[in-house]
Amino acid sequence: MNKQTETKRWTEVEKEYLFENINKISFHIICEKLGRSQNAVNLFLHQHKEGKYTHIREENNMLIKALNIRFINYKWFSPDRKFYRLTGINQKRFNACLKGEQKLLNEELLKLNQVLCLSNDELLECRQLNLFK
Repeated sequence: MNKQTETKRWTEVEKEYLFENINKISFHIICEKLGRSQNAVNLFLHQHKEGKYTHIREENNMLIKALNIRFINYKWFSPDRKFYRLTGINQKRFNACLKGEQKLLNEELLKLNQVLCLSNDELLECRQLNLFK
């Protein structure tokens, strides 16, 4: 006999709670409040294009903000070897920062600023958090 396992469906309230608190509360507390395992929550985030262990939402991501200022849409930017060499950010780290898995360091932001030629006001805008939509 094949035993079917029933999966608990995600309610809209649970989804909203997860996405609202992913940047505010520790990951393990969110899992406890939802009554789900860390693997289940990671899988849900991965399936919904939020990436594994995503803690930095797109609107608070300094790298995305900087690229959006220079290229209007960060998806239009395609880094090459020269970019990686000038910024000192390797491809793996760049993609992790872009997905929000890791936070861009201040030194990296300054080197990125030199490459993208952002003004001081634009650089400050990248560092600002959006508290209200």
